[in-house]
Amino acid sequence: MKVILNKDVKNLGFRGQIVDVAAGYFRNFLYPRDFAVFATKNLTKLADERNSNRVMREKEVVENIKDVFAAINGKSLAVKAKVNDKGTLFAAISVSDVLALVKKELKMDLSTSFVVMDPIKELGEHKVKLNFRKDMVGEMTVLVEKL
Repeated sequence: MKVILNKDVKNLGFRGQIVDVAAGYFRNFLYPRDFAVFATKNLTKLADERNSNRVMREKEVVENIKDVFAAINGKSLAVKAKVNDKGTLFAAISVSDVLALVKKELKMDLSTSFVVMDPIKELGEHKVKLNFRKDMVGEMTVLVEKL
């Protein structure tokens, strides 16, 4: 049975996508929760138009992500922090601190979902993983110096 998804459904598809499901799955799960509607000819045509627009927007987003990734991947940024006599930072450097540093130094806004790291608690050079997409994984270096 062909249905059009009203919302993203895990392991099935995204909003506006036309998918083929079992009648019972539609009747007992998707339809009562307003996750999908039966795919009529008019709704199918409308969904196809929306999907083509969504694909065009996704291509634009991917191009922007590629530009940002190329500008950030492999970069080295320095930050100064207060340390105690053992070389341990008073306050750890978190993802939000790294994002603020990227915004200040490289003039780019990033989402926290793109940066994967543990809090930095020591002086020195630290690698920060960048995970934009499955095919765009890289890293940047954060050099923590004594203030």
